[in-house]
Amino acid sequence: MKYLRKCQVLLIISQEIRNTISKLTKFIESEEQKIADVTQFLSIVCKYININITELTPEIMHEFGEKIVVHASDKSSGHRKHQGFLQKN
Repeated sequence: MKYLRKCQVLLIISQEIRNTISKLTKFIESEEQKIADVTQFLSIVCKYININITELTPEIMHEFGEKIVVHASDKSSGHRKHQGFLQKN
């Protein structure tokens, strides 16, 4: 009986270890993707960092993302404000 109980405990621990490995693998893959995204973004920034840019052209904006979404203006504070975001590649 003692042997059977130890085997059950080992099976439970083994499954927990497999679950933990699976979760950690997913986490690592997610973090690696974040690193790749930041690296790509920084390479684009470095391309323009030493150039005197007077305006953001559509070509420059498209290097940073595929789509620019600008929401309707808001004048509730007395000043016109636009909110928007840049959808990345």
